[in-house]
Amino acid sequence: MVLRELLSEQRTFYDQRAEEWPEFIERYMGPLGERFDRLLAGTSGLTGSRMLELAAGTGYLTRRLAPIADHITALDSSPSMLTQLEGLALPNVSTLCADVFDWSPRDRYGAVACANWLSHVPRELWQAHWEMLDRALAPDGVIVVIDATLDEREHLGGHPWWQARLDDGHREPLTTRALNDGRRFTVVKQFWEPDALLAQIQPLGWVGEAVRIHEDRGLIFYRIKRAQ
Repeated sequence: MVLRELLSEQRTFYDQRAEEWPEFIERYMGPLGERFDRLLAGTSGLTGSRMLELAAGTGYLTRRLAPIADHITALDSSPSMLTQLEGLALPNVSTLCADVFDWSPRDRYGAVACANWLSHVPRELWQAHWEMLDRALAPDGVIVVIDATLDEREHLGGHPWWQARLDDGHREPLTTRALNDGRRFTVVKQFWEPDALLAQIQPLGWVGEAVRIHEDRGLIFYRIKRAQ
């Protein structure tokens, strides 16, 4: 398998899981909703902003951002996921179906947000992804990220997790994901520890802070800005 094939399988999995996703994500992240709301409300630059949400899925985070944003462009590569999101009928949200790795922003946004997304960005595309974020973010903008440490594996089903060298020489962290019908897919999954993630983006011109959302969970809330 080469990187192109791996990313195609990753996109296929999430598109196929769209019908299952709202129930899963509510069970997985729903109990922490009030904590997310407090962290979002306490983040300077979000209220009243034009916002870009990456990998918006069926809208779990979008629902929490919509009451404080002026407008949200919700981007996802899955038409099926976006159909679910559009069903929420959020008046200040527009959807954009695009593969973020092949997409270039035409506008700048006051804020960019994503949940459970950076862990799916391959190492090979890591720098290019942050260069895209630099083009998308307004000069004084903020990036909000929610993502998981290794402590969170048990809450994600405990699927196998390993480092693999792809046929084209790229070395990537991988895991398997399963649909309710038993079909399994391989996807990129990097369980970032906060210090490691912040160290990775520092040479690319970014600084941030990390907050553990709950003492018994491995979900981390990041606020990230350009280094001054």
